[in-house]
Amino acid sequence: LMQKTLFYLVCLVKSCWSIFVSKIMQFLLFNTSCLFC
Repeated sequence: LMQKTLFYLVCLVKSCWSIFVSKIMQFLLFNTSCLFC
């Protein structure tokens, strides 16, 4: 049971992290493109 919970947590963290990273990347891309406007 503990192992399954841990696995679930790791998956949750990974998905949250990937969403977070993609948001940051979009934000940075937007900002750098605006710098060159």
